[in-house]
Amino acid sequence: MTVFRFRASGVLCVLVAIISLTTVLPAFSSDYYTQNPAPAYHSTTLQENAPVQTAAAAFPNNLRFQLEEIPSIATYKVAFAGTAGKKAGHEGMDFVHNNPAVAHVKVIAAAKGTVAYVRTGCPQSAMFGKNASLREAGSGWGNHVVLYHGNGIYTRYAHLAPGSIKAKVGDKMVAGDVIGEMGNSGRSETRHLHFELGYKSSYFIASKPAQSFDLVLNPEKFFPGTKPPQPAAPAVTPSTFISDKNNVRSGPSTSEKVIAIPLKGDKFKLIERKGEWLKVHLSGTKFEEEKIIGWTHQSNVR
Repeated sequence: MTVFRFRASGVLCVLVAIISLTTVLPAFSSDYYTQNPAPAYHSTTLQENAPVQTAAAAFPNNLRFQLEEIPSIATYKVAFAGTAGKKAGHEGMDFVHNNPAVAHVKVIAAAKGTVAYVRTGCPQSAMFGKNASLREAGSGWGNHVVLYHGNGIYTRYAHLAPGSIKAKVGDKMVAGDVIGEMGNSGRSETRHLHFELGYKSSYFIASKPAQSFDLVLNPEKFFPGTKPPQPAAPAVTPSTFISDKNNVRSGPSTSEKVIAIPLKGDKFKLIERKGEWLKVHLSGTKFEEEKIIGWTHQSNVR
């Protein structure tokens, strides 16, 4: 089996397919990259080491997103591999095209966006077979382009052929625009596109070497015609007593002294949980002056 770009503590792994983490929404303008245009980061000698990216099952903060196009054609594909909250085994999806009869394979934008980062200058020893030239150039991604789609959502197009990238930071693209050509630069075993879907809560810096996303997701679940993963529903915090009589005790046990008996519909503020017991601050009108804090069983509330 051919092994392509994927990192796990710097060691190549055998591919295993499958995949929340929450973070703060990026507080930056979607026009940042157009307002700060820049050329590609270009080096023909540098080899980088960006951190391995963390897998996620869905975007944080209830973000919704759908890809509009498949980024390239392939003779076969290699799946994303990662468990949510852990470093990904394979940080994206590979589109492999190992048919030499097809001389050029275009890579296109999978959704409308703005070019956020470009890395060029990464060599390849040949179009097919294991690349023997600066395998960690571009931090293993080789020549690559990152598109920004708003709300901290990005896509990355990696292992592009030398000289095929014409885009620069700040360029606007629509789905289907040509980004470059499939190549074999970086940590690659034959011609292929390594395609990533990611989330990042800060800007890419055009003048610095290759940079990681905060999170990577399985792009196959966001392709056209699929139903993207839905964000998990937020946990409901109990705040109301539901029994006719509800004992509030001095400690989390039925052996503790009853210090108050709120009625059905009375409100409280949850302080902490301890097993099946909840520490509560009674906030109903009749308890306001007493400022009662005690423990009640979870069966008494909702």
